[in-house]
Amino acid sequence: MAGTYTITSDGRGSMNLAVGSVTSTYNFVLDGNGNGTFIEGDQTGTHGTGILRKQPTPNFTAASFKGNYAFELAGIDSAGKRDAVAGVFHADGNSLFDTGTLDTNDGGAVASNLSGLNGTFLVAQNGRCNASLTIPSGPTLNFVCYMITPSDVFFVGLDKFDSTHPMTTGEAVLQTQSSFDAGALNGAGVVTETGQTSGGNSSALVGLLSGNGSSSISATTDSNSGGSIAPNVSANGTYSVASNGRAQTTGIGNQLAVIYFVSPNQGFVIGQDSSASLGVLEPQTFAGPYNAASFNSYFTFGPPESGSSFTGSKSTADFAGTILSDGVSSITGKLDTTNSAGQANTNLAMKGTYNIAANGRGTMAFGSPTALPSQFVFYMLSPTQLRAISAVPSDTQPMVFFLNH
Repeated sequence: MAGTYTITSDGRGSMNLAVGSVTSTYNFVLDGNGNGTFIEGDQTGTHGTGILRKQPTPNFTAASFKGNYAFELAGIDSAGKRDAVAGVFHADGNSLFDTGTLDTNDGGAVASNLSGLNGTFLVAQNGRCNASLTIPSGPTLNFVCYMITPSDVFFVGLDKFDSTHPMTTGEAVLQTQSSFDAGALNGAGVVTETGQTSGGNSSALVGLLSGNGSSSISATTDSNSGGSIAPNVSANGTYSVASNGRAQTTGIGNQLAVIYFVSPNQGFVIGQDSSASLGVLEPQTFAGPYNAASFNSYFTFGPPESGSSFTGSKSTADFAGTILSDGVSSITGKLDTTNSAGQANTNLAMKGTYNIAANGRGTMAFGSPTALPSQFVFYMLSPTQLRAISAVPSDTQPMVFFLNH
């Protein structure tokens, strides 16, 4: 693989990557830490989104892959249904995965709290791994993985696509503690999820999850399920946490049924719903109160920078750009977009307005460009991080958007 890239002063850029005889074109945007996201925009017959994560100078060994990891995988099965997996496993620093537990959701067919997950791995110095995971009473799935650091690993499936081997990508993150309890959810976190409806459209959710560190949980969420909007929905329930970091919730909806914690208020979330929802929980590091001045700087605007944003829908349009909010009510920016046919349109002017409630929930309204949904709802993790989804019925292929300073 080889290629070229260009980058502008606002952090947007483009790159061409040649693999064999095929050259693909991508537009990307980088945040202040050098991480970012990209979208494909060419006529190769494929399109989608991806993650750019800055890797320190690689010098990996098998010992680099050691400890307890929470993970998620998302993709499609051979029938075109959304396939989602989340769980935990232990890497022994030599060659084996063991003592794993996972939940799966294949288009609404749920298997919960499966124990006995195991597998193997082989790590090269550059961080590239070959790995396998054997599902309890199920198939062995094979992957290539790339270590960004010993704490963060990307996965992509290698198997021939068939009835027992879905096409998936995902991420594993090292847990920060050896044992968990109800204190893993103490305070507020922002949750984002994607899924696929039974009709083949995308679904997306964003909201706040709050726990009391004991057993009570509350949720305030906004969702777009193939154009069906459910705004500002509140629910209360309970949760329990196993020592491996797996949490089961009740009363706040099937989309938010299970959490696998990485650290307090942070982890992967998998639904037990028909859309096979999957996503991430991130800690809200500033509890507020928020106001318009809380949103005041340059931000990236693009697909998620963690986990897997894959919905399985071929009709989703993709966006990546930068915006400037003025701390009062106005937003301006530049946007690159790719439609469902892979056709790119770049350097589009963005213009809109916003408002924010005290809990960090806000809305954005855009008058331009016309390719972008006109209404978004977002939740703030802090004054430097927002998570958003489109909130208009005409957008039947919604996605999650990350805004990072």
